[in-house]
Amino acid sequence: MKLVLISLITALLPTAAYGQGSKVDTPVFSNKAVYTYTGRPALSPDRQKSVVTRSVRTDKDEDFPTEIVVRIGKEKLTSKIRFGLNAEVLWSPDSSAFAVTGSRDGANGLYWTDVFIINQTGLTKVPLSQAIWHAFGHPVRCGWPEDPNVGAIKWIDGSSRLLVELFYFQSL
Repeated sequence: MKLVLISLITALLPTAAYGQGSKVDTPVFSNKAVYTYTGRPALSPDRQKSVVTRSVRTDKDEDFPTEIVVRIGKEKLTSKIRFGLNAEVLWSPDSSAFAVTGSRDGANGLYWTDVFIINQTGLTKVPLSQAIWHAFGHPVRCGWPEDPNVGAIKWIDGSSRLLVELFYFQSL
């Protein structure tokens, strides 16, 4: 098993199998996550913050651009991702950060994860998938050249690390 520290995040390899069930409301990567692509807000553990995702996709887009909206009382923080299909949000236990996992290529497309840290200057986006792909490259043999899917599983060590799953669809 490889271990890499990326900022506040830890990624563990190898992975578990893709998908956990067939229920539409069951997030794929973590049973603690909330699907937000359906318009449902993801409420923080301290119940003081919420995250919603809002599609900003047009007919010209080939991916799924999505606005991330964080509400803290009357304050609103925003950011954007390009992988909002099937988006699920996983809050850290101390409500200081959250991970968003989703697809930019369709339900069977590549899954990405970014981490958002809430601080005094606003919202800091950590492009976790890109950092993992840069650190590991393409470590397994696959039927075609593609990066691994990256999904947020669980915050560990309080809120200082994030367990993520990396997986490929391997050809036989």
